[in-house]
Amino acid sequence: MKTEIASAPTSKVLDLLDSTKKKLEDFRSELSKTQEPEKKYHSLKEELKTSIGEMKAMIDENDSANDELIHSLRDKLVILEKELNASNKTVLEDLKTHLTNIKNALNEIVSQLSKKGTFNETLETIHDRLHQFKIKFEIIKLKFALGKMEMKDVVKDTKHEFTKKINTLKSFVDENEDRIEKKWGNFRKEVDEVYSHLNKVFTSK
Repeated sequence: MKTEIASAPTSKVLDLLDSTKKKLEDFRSELSKTQEPEKKYHSLKEELKTSIGEMKAMIDENDSANDELIHSLRDKLVILEKELNASNKTVLEDLKTHLTNIKNALNEIVSQLSKKGTFNETLETIHDRLHQFKIKFEIIKLKFALGKMEMKDVVKDTKHEFTKKINTLKSFVDENEDRIEKKWGNFRKEVDEVYSHLNKVFTSK
């Protein structure tokens, strides 16, 4: 019998994935209709600045605030924040820099999650948010590259692959839920693979 304690962490991670997929679908739909991708880019940039402030506050309130790994992640967010505020290059140059810094922060958090080996809601939430922004910036970058071409005519339809991947993850949870918390690192690897597929869903050509 599945216990509420065992199901809560996995349910939160799966809910984050489902919610993120929906938000990315809405974002790409809006972007495909606009004739002003640069305006959308600046709006997303401001959204990221606000989110970084929220993520730093989450870290400061975290029970593990004195954890060296947590501080390392916060430092990566501060670097990203400073770069966003100091940015004065062209949009495409900025995009490249933003993506590099977001990837650095993501690499840091993935490393932390694998080292901890236990569920940490703050880290999982920040991990999901950073992936959202990374993919959104990738979508905007693709929009600029396509010019007047329609995104729907160029981006591969890989929704079926993603659905298959998320269903595999859910089956894994159903079959191993009572053991997942003790082997959270293994579950995290499965989750990271799903996020990689999510990226392909929205940016593969």
